[in-house]
Amino acid sequence: MGKLQEVEGIIKGMLMTLDIRIGTDIVVIKSSSLLLNLARCY
Repeated sequence: MGKLQEVEGIIKGMLMTLDIRIGTDIVVIKSSSLLLNLARCY
């Protein structure tokens, strides 16, 4: 039983870090596209 819970915890941790990385990627992409749009306006 202990092994299964360990593996589950590792997988959950990996998924959480993936979520965070994907989230930051989206934020970076959105902010950079906003900056590009602002640069075009000026």
